[in-house]
Formats: sequence, C-alpha cells, structure tokens
Amino acid sequence: TYDSKSGDVKTYVDGKMTHEAKGKGELSDNWGVSAAIGHHKNGRWFDGLMDEFYIFGRALSKDEIKEVMDGEFLSVEPANKLTTTWGSIKSSR
Repeated sequence: TYDSKSGDVKTYVDGKMTHEAKGKGELSDNWGVSAAIGHHKNGRWFDGLMDEFYIFGRALSKDEIKEVMDGEFLSVEPANKLTTTWGSIKSSR
C-alpha cells in the first residue's frame, strides 16, 4: 500500500505485512493511455510474476487487505474479456 499524504509504504504477501518504509511523491490520476506496475523511472523492471494485484483510491488497512485476500474479491479471468480485447485493439493502432 502507499499513502501519498503520510508517505507510508507497506508491502503485504499473503495478507501479512513484509516490509514498511517511507516513500515520497504523489500518485497521478492522469495516466493518459497507460500505467506501469513494477517499473522504476531509471528502467529497473520487475523480474518475476504477479499473481494478483488491486488498485484502490486509498491505502487499505491490514484488516481490509486480509479481507480481500481471504475472499474472491472481483476475481475474474481476464483472457478474452472485453477490456483485454479492447486494450489489444487500441495498442495495435
């Protein structure tokens, strides 16, 4: 989670907090046509797999993260769904 007001950054794996630090910067709601997850501005890309991730308009509490992890929160297989198909069409233009 990242709270741009407090600068608190917390990483959770399987519902348990694994890292806590201070960060800086605002999150923009003006992403244009794309947003990157797992990329640093100096080009260091995330090398691995991300099974599930969510984007919320605020940092969630530990209890809220556990609730999301324990449930089937908006669980949808994206392959061949409208948004992924439309994204492929738009990116090929």
